[in-house]
Amino acid sequence: MNGDESHRPARPGAALVAGFGLALSSTAFGLKILHDKGEFGTAHSRSAFAILLLQDLAIVPLIALPPLLMRPELTIAVDLELAGRC
Repeated sequence: MNGDESHRPARPGAALVAGFGLALSSTAFGLKILHDKGEFGTAHSRSAFAILLLQDLAIVPLIALPPLLMRPELTIAVDLELAGRC
């Protein structure tokens, strides 16, 4: 193994799934912190909530991504065709 391979994850799909989970948990932490500080009704908390909500909604199409990434025999054209059927 050379120096370039030492920092790569062995399974990129596993790293994606872990990242998605951490992104979702940030909503719970962020809202809890705003509530504890009494800033839940302020303008910046509404902006933060909107961003966190959009991040949570973005997870829906990302859930379909790992299975497609795990099939190296597929091309991007086939991936898009499969995604359009869902």
